[in-house]
Amino acid sequence: MSNPNTFVTKIRKFDGTGYRLWARHLQLYLEVKEVWAGMQFPTPTAEQLKGEESAPEKPLHKLTVQHKLAMTIILTALTDGIAAEIADPVHPMHMLNALKNTYRRVCDTMVEELKRNYLSRYLDVGGDMLAHIHDTRLMLADLACYKVV
Repeated sequence: MSNPNTFVTKIRKFDGTGYRLWARHLQLYLEVKEVWAGMQFPTPTAEQLKGEESAPEKPLHKLTVQHKLAMTIILTALTDGIAAEIADPVHPMHMLNALKNTYRRVCDTMVEELKRNYLSRYLDVGGDMLAHIHDTRLMLADLACYKVV
């Protein structure tokens, strides 16, 4: 039986294409699983964890578990070939940065084509003004993604 409050989703396995959309989807998933905020902190050292053993609340132990959960989710959302590129995951943000550095390449040709299409954009005679504005905004959003405008 399904609980209406249960959040169930599947993340597409990243195969080297569509990095930007995949990364955003993964971030939202990690936020829902409440591990994204913990990823912003460094992994606690063994000495820090040992010093926390007698404490009633163990935030550093919780942070370690969050990091492991995040790394598991990230590895699960990768194809085997891509996962093999991340040989020794130490911290979830290191994993995401390695993927970002490898796959978030901006093709100069594509950026130039977007610029050219934007600059040559004119309202057709008798064309719909709202459609023109909508299309222009979409072009500007694409250019903003590549930090051009």
